[in-house]
Amino acid sequence: MSTVRPFSGALAATAYGPLVAVGISHRTATVALREQAALTEPAARALLGDLRSMPSTSAAAVLSTCNRTEVYALSSAQDPIEPLRGALAARGRLSPETVAAAGFHHTGPDALRHLFRVAAGLDSMVVGEPEIQHQVRRAAAVAAEEDMLGDGLDAVFRAALAAGRRVRRETGVARGAVSTASVCVALARQALGEIAGRRALVVGAGAMASSAARALARNGAGEIVVANRTERAARRLARDVGGTGVGLGRVEGALARADLVVSCTSAPGPVLRRADVVRAVRARDGRPLVCVDLALPRDVEPTAASLEGVVLLDIDDLRVAAAKNRAGRAVEARRAETIVADEVARCLRPRRLARAAPRLASAA
Repeated sequence: MSTVRPFSGALAATAYGPLVAVGISHRTATVALREQAALTEPAARALLGDLRSMPSTSAAAVLSTCNRTEVYALSSAQDPIEPLRGALAARGRLSPETVAAAGFHHTGPDALRHLFRVAAGLDSMVVGEPEIQHQVRRAAAVAAEEDMLGDGLDAVFRAALAAGRRVRRETGVARGAVSTASVCVALARQALGEIAGRRALVVGAGAMASSAARALARNGAGEIVVANRTERAARRLARDVGGTGVGLGRVEGALARADLVVSCTSAPGPVLRRADVVRAVRARDGRPLVCVDLALPRDVEPTAASLEGVVLLDIDDLRVAAAKNRAGRAVEARRAETIVADEVARCLRPRRLARAAPRLASAA
């Protein structure tokens, strides 16, 4: 965890002195804690409203994914960490003390470097995973819609996204099966023996569900059923992968037939409860059921893992496969780290600082 450094002296002399990053991630917190801290987009907008009411906070953006919940802000406070941490805890389901113990904070150039690494996929559980660029871009867009991005933070996010694009363009860190969905399929194959010909149920119809469904189709899944709260969205995704789309009201029948379930909705609580899985198991004639829960908060009630014949994996179970991914990409990751360091240094050069300072100063 970073040491708190008040905005004074040499740090305040740089244009990025007012920048702060506070949050928790897969590097600092368990899935249970990340689940409690996770914010839906409406909750993230509400948090931005809370931050808007703080006189010392002139700009802010919230990034919440299955692996992290983070606040980036421009603050003129002498010690901005505790107020930002408190606001994050208030909108999540954690105390400020828990966020402090299971979280991180960075200020000034360290916060800049952290965001650059996040946007490049270097701080991801699956190094180089492609989803993070969209998620960072969306965090900036939501902040702009809430009139909380400002010119200063906008410049920071643009630079971070540009650094991420350069990493993907100039290194192989994002080549091959590096997405969370691909790692999910690899784990499912270990549990089932093979994906080809298996019946799969995908719960959700967002970006992650789409990636999972497409990965299953590429690996020869025999039947893909997509279930979603909005049946139209389920049918749209199912059509793209040659499957069937249903509403959540019909998920129980699909669950009983499936060999593999991949669930990744943005629901605030479980969409597949233990009782649902119990009924599905009874109808399966002893066939095993593998559930991969990629959601945060979790979609599958964790107690379902104790049922005979059920294998329940969550996002923390992707760590072993992700660690192998990191080891296999060590050389490319080192090249990517060098590029990130170069891009951060570019932002901190006197000429760039001179251009950025007015925007950051007026925002702070």
